[in-house]
Amino acid sequence: MLNINLFQFDFGKINVSSFNVGSGYVGPASNRSFDNPGELQVPWHELQGKDLDPFALLSWHTRSSNFRGRDDEMIGLEQWALEERPISVKFISGEGGVGKSRLAAEFADHMEIRHDWSAGFVDLNKPQSFNLKRSGTLLIIDYPEEYQESVAEIFHDLARLDQTELKVCDPPIRLRVLFITRQHLKDWQKVITDAKANALVNITPVVLGGLSLEAAHELYNSALVKATEVMGEVVATLSEEMMAAWLEEAAENDQALFIVAAAIHNALYPQEETIKYSGRKVVRLLVEREDSRLRNISKEIGMADDNFCSILQAMANISDAIPIAAFHELLKDTGLQNGLPAKSTLAHCLRNTGLLTGGAVCAIKPDIIAAAFAVVVLTQAQELAPELVWQALSLDLAGGLNRLARLHHDAEIVLGMHEHTLGYWLARSVYSSPDRSALLAPILCRSHLPHALLPAAVAANETLLSKTDDKKELANICNNLGSCYSALGKRQEAFEASLRAVEICEQLAAADPGAFRPDLAGSLSNLGNRYSALGKRQEALEAALRAVEIYEQLAAADPGAFRPDLAVSLNNLGPFYSDLGKRQEALEAALRAVEIREQLAAADPGAFRPDLAMSLNNLGNRYSALGKRQEALEAALRAVEIREQLAAADPGAFRPDLAMSYGAIGNIYHADGQYEKAHDSFFRGIKLLAPIFMENRQGLQGLMNNLQADYLKMCRTLNKVPDRELQDLLEEEGTL
Repeated sequence: MLNINLFQFDFGKINVSSFNVGSGYVGPASNRSFDNPGELQVPWHELQGKDLDPFALLSWHTRSSNFRGRDDEMIGLEQWALEERPISVKFISGEGGVGKSRLAAEFADHMEIRHDWSAGFVDLNKPQSFNLKRSGTLLIIDYPEEYQESVAEIFHDLARLDQTELKVCDPPIRLRVLFITRQHLKDWQKVITDAKANALVNITPVVLGGLSLEAAHELYNSALVKATEVMGEVVATLSEEMMAAWLEEAAENDQALFIVAAAIHNALYPQEETIKYSGRKVVRLLVEREDSRLRNISKEIGMADDNFCSILQAMANISDAIPIAAFHELLKDTGLQNGLPAKSTLAHCLRNTGLLTGGAVCAIKPDIIAAAFAVVVLTQAQELAPELVWQALSLDLAGGLNRLARLHHDAEIVLGMHEHTLGYWLARSVYSSPDRSALLAPILCRSHLPHALLPAAVAANETLLSKTDDKKELANICNNLGSCYSALGKRQEAFEASLRAVEICEQLAAADPGAFRPDLAGSLSNLGNRYSALGKRQEALEAALRAVEIYEQLAAADPGAFRPDLAVSLNNLGPFYSDLGKRQEALEAALRAVEIREQLAAADPGAFRPDLAMSLNNLGNRYSALGKRQEALEAALRAVEIREQLAAADPGAFRPDLAMSYGAIGNIYHADGQYEKAHDSFFRGIKLLAPIFMENRQGLQGLMNNLQADYLKMCRTLNKVPDRELQDLLEEEGTL
């Protein structure tokens, strides 16, 4: 996927920093070519024409607003880039609309202008070769979650390059790879670890959030000036006081995209002197305006369904781009092409509508707008929506599913569009369709599946369950169903699926132990968790004990392959013992889990330190249950130390774990009568959790409730008034 071809020079004698020292290639190995390498570029687009599509002003590519409020991030990225190490990888993460891509693009320009680097975006869909500069090279990869196999290859190639080509250069050639993602760094950990690339990854991602008042104010006014320039309107800029009031109206209003959208809306409707709507509402209004425009075009070209052009655009938003020639096949069973003039092609009818770019209908940019538009339009075509979603995905099912999950998240979480979702329509499109389910299920069998894709995974696996007699396949389907049901909160269904998986695996393992005992152990671990979720403690313990027994035998024969699984099963075993009052046995299981994970973390800290922290936290609980408070405190403090380091590097991923550890320490102090320290620990946990609570309210509600209850209890015990600032924050987040 990524290859480097260095020219044969004596690098030490080259004085010109911009000298091209080689070329790189990104793409399939079968097409590899270093011929005619081009320059890396940032895809800026010039704004042209007075009646420009307002969405173009929302795209970071058009630079329609001043870049402000990211000075610290730019300094951090520059320091990372200029480190002496030859190869380094870093992540920029954050929700859609916070300005991740714009930050990366501005940073690339900065490195090119200030330090004479070769810097720009690479598209993993399009093979390309590029020049490497002696001074340094920066590759930016957007949406890596959509190209997971390619990203895995890149990490493997980077690990190889670090040991070969680039390491021999003196002084070293700097190669930097910057990933722009919505996922947390820990979500990429397995890919990084499997490639043995942990040493290459900078463990402190750039995590973007909202803008300050000063930055938001300048961003809004600069976007307003540009929009009025383009549209020929004159609108007064906004005062800082008015901006402050608007930011207070809704939590999401401080995101860059919503601020620019508000400016564009005011330019479109200059009679409104203030920002009248929240960021979410402004996006909805802009989408409805575009839908109305496309409906008028449908009428003008004589289509029977006024929704026709809007539907084409919605499908392209899901797919990213659809060639106009492909629509005839995709829509053949929908009746949507009724009204197309005789002997006239769709391309001919749409040639002057502005819908076509290079013979294709392309997705609206940015993604949040594309998501909102797709949901609004498909909601108006409820009966056809599932089929339209499937057809839009069919051109690239694997990549399309990742994109759909992202759009679903933007619409439901970022924009609050809960009533109709892309994930629901996808699930309806595959249910009772064995052919579609067979295509979908293998792609959706991975762990930590995005929530948007869970209903479709359930629909596909339920459909396949009655269509196969192969026992191994049946066991896999049942395990997948158990995981999906559990993630959706369907405990009884999850239990029944996991129980069936165990029964099948027991039959398979009896016939061929060498091949199927690992599957049986994994299925038993799952079953233990399902029993526990139903409150069946004895049955949970028995299943977990069987899993541990098998993993112990497997780890004895092949430690490298099965010790991590053994640690997981021991970690599960401790709470099951504890639930039954078997505290000493729970402690012994926890001690063994910590012992194994300490050894694993010593060999590979990036992969196993989070697991070690979890096991230490559990160990503290086990010691505490036995009244061994000093040992409990020592274990819990070690967990906090690790989690503080992890949370500093990736707050979104590890703050909940750290908050949980503060809660555990608070409970230990409480049991020991150290109420002031308990009070302070619970307070720190709540304060840490509150800013991210609304991002995952369902997942964090239980932890937040426990921390609040313990904190308020300590306030009453100490006769203290709860912290006013914290109460205000919790009320603002809706947790009180």
